[in-house]
Amino acid sequence: MIESLLSLPESDNAANLQKFLCGIRSSIPEYAREVATWQELMGEITRSTGSAKSSKLKSVQLKEIWKEEHFKCFKRMKHIIAHPKDGYEVCLFTDDSDFHCGVIATEMPKGDLHLDVLVERHEPLAFLS
Repeated sequence: MIESLLSLPESDNAANLQKFLCGIRSSIPEYAREVATWQELMGEITRSTGSAKSSKLKSVQLKEIWKEEHFKCFKRMKHIIAHPKDGYEVCLFTDDSDFHCGVIATEMPKGDLHLDVLVERHEPLAFLS
């Protein structure tokens, strides 16, 4: 799965970027800050096309308007989705009932593995509910 994420090509049109943004928004901590560059771009695109519908957005080819910061954002998002930090351990916390379930993926320094869970320095990676 990690290899698939890392080999994911940049979105070719604005409709595909919109799908990508919607697909990752619920699982990325600080999502709005991380994708602000793309959100600004999507705002410009929807104003210029007069619509946020994918049928209109398909006509907007990103390779013609993407700047270096958009490519950097894409690379950073793939890294956030696919990789923990060096020297960190990935942890999964689950909870379920008869009607619902939830998962939180975190990363923490490997040096914290011997500590009580209440003092481990977990950093959120993804949420699923």
